[in-house]
Amino acid sequence: MILLRNHKGADSGGSFTSSPFFFCSNIRSLSGGIWEGLICTATGLAVAIPCYAGYNYLVSRVNAIVLDMEKAAGEIVNIVSESPASKTA
Repeated sequence: MILLRNHKGADSGGSFTSSPFFFCSNIRSLSGGIWEGLICTATGLAVAIPCYAGYNYLVSRVNAIVLDMEKAAGEIVNIVSESPASKTA
């Protein structure tokens, strides 16, 4: 699949300052490029949306693990910082 194609007029020595419709001999040659762009866009979205959802899932899992680690660290600090007098009473 071709992602980028040179402008038809640039290949034949045309200038980019003219209307792009000037270089198209018929509407089919113009619509072919538009169709190709739509297919590339749809394919890109079909790949990007599941990847983005997977990324957000993994980020939420990492955040949950970090929260559990912070809770465990807080409990360890509380256990270590308790005074020995309170344990015997």
